[in-house]
Amino acid sequence: MKTPYYMDEEIIYSLPFSIELFKLLPYNPSLEVIIKDDGVILYARPSHTEALIQLATEKCHCTREELNKRCPLEYYTKYIDWLCIQSGGCISVWENFFIGPTVSPPQRAALESLCSAGLYFGSFSYD
Repeated sequence: MKTPYYMDEEIIYSLPFSIELFKLLPYNPSLEVIIKDDGVILYARPSHTEALIQLATEKCHCTREELNKRCPLEYYTKYIDWLCIQSGGCISVWENFFIGPTVSPPQRAALESLCSAGLYFGSFSYD
């Protein structure tokens, strides 16, 4: 029986990211989010790569195929790094680390809020 406070995974993932709602998931999922340059946190659904491709195609006003053709050879093995740049400086975040070109002050604040909530355990910079 569902309690009034229970929300299923499908509903939670369809809403904007919220630490409080994420903690209501009926299991303890690993943190997998994208943090935009302005600090907005998005679920990395269905995957980090797919979420970044969507953001990059919107930012670059191109199709997925056009975006892939733009990828330089040196980024073939670091595709997520390149997508983070193409998506406008996003960082791709897991529980213990992140990938991205740089960390803006709003992104750092978002990482700190995730850390304070017990969801992120990694560093806040590349230093």
